[in-house]
Amino acid sequence: MATNIENNRRRIVPHWLEFQLALQSGELDPTETRLVSALPADSFILKKKEEWTNNRTLLFATDFLGVAYVMGYPELAIDAAKF
Repeated sequence: MATNIENNRRRIVPHWLEFQLALQSGELDPTETRLVSALPADSFILKKKEEWTNNRTLLFATDFLGVAYVMGYPELAIDAAKF
């Protein structure tokens, strides 16, 4: 059963730090720092092109097209785009 308790002294919104104070205190720092190894772009896009060549379906065409576009090689995926 829900109860309704009147408490006029209750403060719902906490006291927020100003941006500069939060920045200086480290409150806005990331919780952890990780190094992520990246695949070499050339081998990754060639792998996607090979997958598209071996599996000519819409799924592989859009996957290869997206990778080629994001990595800056849209001309490699013209065939997949026409599919």
